[in-house]
Amino acid sequence: MPFTFEQPNISTAFVTVAAPRVFIANQGAVPDLALSNGDVPYVLPIATTVITDGWFDMGAIDSVTMPVTKDFVKYEAGATRTTRKQYERARSSQVTFNYREMMPYVKAFCTGSTIYNSNDTAHTATTISGTPANVNTLVVAAATGLEVGDSIAIATGAGNIGASYNICVITAIAGTTLTVQGLMKIPATGDTVQKISRTEYNDPIGTITERTILMFFDYEVAAGKVSQYLVWFPKVITSSAYAPDFKDTNDYMSAAVTFEAMSTTQTLDDATSKLVLYRAWDIGQK
Repeated sequence: MPFTFEQPNISTAFVTVAAPRVFIANQGAVPDLALSNGDVPYVLPIATTVITDGWFDMGAIDSVTMPVTKDFVKYEAGATRTTRKQYERARSSQVTFNYREMMPYVKAFCTGSTIYNSNDTAHTATTISGTPANVNTLVVAAATGLEVGDSIAIATGAGNIGASYNICVITAIAGTTLTVQGLMKIPATGDTVQKISRTEYNDPIGTITERTILMFFDYEVAAGKVSQYLVWFPKVITSSAYAPDFKDTNDYMSAAVTFEAMSTTQTLDDATSKLVLYRAWDIGQK
């Protein structure tokens, strides 16, 4: 739900902030920082672009924190010792939040797992045959063997279904038109569609899975005008695993996850190249 807070300057107005969202991709993906035109408040304008570029929405999250810790060494001198200089000795940062979505890609990205989808051998793979093709409706070449409630995976072209994170559930079938829920990446004509029997989460001991995280929220700055605050951690690793608490009768599937940020060299907007843990922007409405 949106919440409000007072502006820092003396004003009778309030700024309405949409709930923060977290997108995760495999390490190496770069966000698109363009804010599209004409978006109404509380609609995430960056989402339409990033979900077609390998980013996955972590869905219903809460308790997002991004603490950054700086450790300084002080040089003191003089008969009455005073601090003359300070040097930054270390810097660290984490991203933590609670998640509760049950889509396979959410659990995989949040636990640092890779996934393997097993094909349902009773179903012959089909393809996306044309429009409409979006995150809610697909037209396939053949829907034989598919039923409401089936889980399907979609791979780019003739790609690997077993490794696909683009998994959804069929909620309605009309001829060769499928209504689905949970799809993140918009498929293209010719993409492979396969019914899957199960998805395994692979997290062997000693595995370090690198991801990249994007946290952002929209806030209304004037009637119908929205800006966006965005923080990007180019390289993180998961330091926690999937651990739902079944003793919590209110929301036993809510699980906490922590990502440790790692430094990368980035070319900043002023064209300088710097070593950073994260980058942050305020993006104005166009």
